[in-house]
Amino acid sequence: LNAAVETEEMNLFAMLKPRLFQDRNQWCVLHGEDLQSGIAGFGDTPRKAIWAFNKAWDAAVPNAVLSGAAKD
Repeated sequence: LNAAVETEEMNLFAMLKPRLFQDRNQWCVLHGEDLQSGIAGFGDTPRKAIWAFNKAWDAAVPNAVLSGAAKD
């Protein structure tokens, strides 16, 4: 079961091909131009950064970010 969960976690990373780099004392996974407009995850290891990235990918967008979107 753990192998299946880990494979699923890595699928999003492999599909989107975000950047993985060190940012001071942590690893960062970033999809997008920068931290302000992209989606990022940080962790003490690359794997933990990927897990944080996947969690951020599924997070709801804050209302403040939606303020420029068209309203129905």
